[in-house]
Amino acid sequence: MSVEETLLMNLINNARQYPLETAISLGMDADKILADLPEIRDILINGMDPLTFEPLLYSTAKSHNRDMLENNYYSKTSPDGRTYEDRIADSGFRSPFTGEIISMLSFNNFLSAEKAVGILFDQIFRAELNPERTEKRNILDPDMEFVGISMESGSLDFGGSKRNVYLPVCDFASGEPDTALVEKYLFRYINEKRYQPAENEGSPLPPYSLNEKVSAAAAAHAEDMTTRLFYHRFTPEGLSPLDRVTANSCRAEEVKEILGVIVIEKVLSASEIVANLYESVVQYDDNILVSDSDFHEIGIGVDTLVLKWEGRRVLLCILVIDLVRAEEDKYFVLGNIYRGKQQSAEFLYQKGYISGHGGSVSCGISSCLPPDTGEKSGISGLRLRNVSLGAAENSNETVSDITGAYQIPLPVGLEAMILENAEGRIIGKYFFSGGKRNQFFDIYVCED
Repeated sequence: MSVEETLLMNLINNARQYPLETAISLGMDADKILADLPEIRDILINGMDPLTFEPLLYSTAKSHNRDMLENNYYSKTSPDGRTYEDRIADSGFRSPFTGEIISMLSFNNFLSAEKAVGILFDQIFRAELNPERTEKRNILDPDMEFVGISMESGSLDFGGSKRNVYLPVCDFASGEPDTALVEKYLFRYINEKRYQPAENEGSPLPPYSLNEKVSAAAAAHAEDMTTRLFYHRFTPEGLSPLDRVTANSCRAEEVKEILGVIVIEKVLSASEIVANLYESVVQYDDNILVSDSDFHEIGIGVDTLVLKWEGRRVLLCILVIDLVRAEEDKYFVLGNIYRGKQQSAEFLYQKGYISGHGGSVSCGISSCLPPDTGEKSGISGLRLRNVSLGAAENSNETVSDITGAYQIPLPVGLEAMILENAEGRIIGKYFFSGGKRNQFFDIYVCED
């Protein structure tokens, strides 16, 4: 990026973080802006995170910038009919939710690039705050996460009158959904649905354990479908779900595969995508996800594809779920570690609210209940280890992931599972008696 491009990006990001302050610095009336734009009042007052520089967007903006100067036009649409959405998609950046700002400053006498940036930013930001604006906002759009900014100088012919111009192009885009996070949330979502009596006529079912090799096979099939544009359990070469799973070094007797697809027309959170994907599959296959008790392992893969749908760009999200009956069953204790009702800044020695079934479990100290309202917040980075009673060494250990989820082998006999924080301090101790099925075990850790 050039000095002037960096300067324009800094001004735009400052305006995102401090919209009203920026408007006031440009001589605008803050009270009038708030009165004229009640739909973005919260954004104007609280601001947003800055945008992140994206090389693909920068390349797209730069190419369009130079094309306008070389072919003497000023438009968001290229002479070949491509829109900024088309150009961004052609660059390989996978987001259907995009935007573009172009502006122009003509001059006769010398005008420094630095001074031109200030004038151009004034024009751009005032246009964003115009209450009569019909175009989508970009600087003040909270869904936009990435930007590429190009600024070139040259000359354009205005009906026989050639003028010197500074010409910036700013391309914006939201980020791709984090498919790995969607897969983790969906795994948790499915097991919670299996445990909730409303989903299975009052009888909680054992959770599925997550098989990473099966998940890799599912993810590869999802990617294959988005790459080669087909939608089927069998590949064009005739490979079945069982073929793909066993080819990935997983010994399986049977694989039941469930496919789902949704069309995303606006930016959604990972949790919203999960809920929509779940609804896309539960209506099929006799609701097997929350009614089956024969399969014990699961693999989940998600991939996305940007495509044109009824004249506009949307995000196609494809889901592959592989349920596996393994040749040799392995059972696990699994669940999530959440924050309970907060009391102060330090972890108590142990407080756990247990929701589980299968085998038996007990914990020794006082209980900590889930939060009264709101979405549960998972705690990552907590270490769990199993210690066989009477043995000197740990048999298994794991660490809770970014969502707070954990999975650890279920003991054959009586074992203790110890929960530690990042500093190695014991904050929970639980005793398990193994059984021949997976056990669902959520823990709520309070803060004193």
